[in-house]
Order: sequence, then structure tokens, then C-alpha cells
Amino acid sequence: MAQPAPIYFGQHFRLKDTAIATTYESDKDVAVHLPEGAEIIVIDHTPAHYPPEPNRRVSITWNGRTFSMFLVDVLEKGEHL
Repeated sequence: MAQPAPIYFGQHFRLKDTAIATTYESDKDVAVHLPEGAEIIVIDHTPAHYPPEPNRRVSITWNGRTFSMFLVDVLEKGEHL
């Protein structure tokens, strides 16, 4: 029987480089640069298929705020903690 795919929910990452995330403010999407060294937490129940779908976005938290990032950016720019 096949093992279920791991899930990224609750996993912590530290960014090795700046990354762009988006958030919704004042009725519009706003791009935010997350700094190198930022510690983020994935809060979506996203299956861990690799290679990730290039356009799959996941919700993350950073500094108590919720953002959306491309999963590929989380995996390529983030170091799993």
C-alpha cells in the first residue's frame, strides 16, 4: 500500500534569501518582501509532491501576519527547521 504524501502544514522554514509574499489589505493584494532570515510557518494542508507545481500557492505566517507565497519559493529559498 502506498504511503500518503507528507503534508507541509505546521512546518517551519528560515528564508536563505529575500522572498516575495502577498497579503490582502484595503481591498487589494499587496506584495511584501520577506527578509533573509525570516522564519515562516506553512499553514495550509498542502501535500508535499516534488517537484512542486510551479503555480501552487500556500498560506504562511510571519510576524503574526498571514501571507501567500509560491510553494516553490518556500522550498527553494527556505531552509527547513
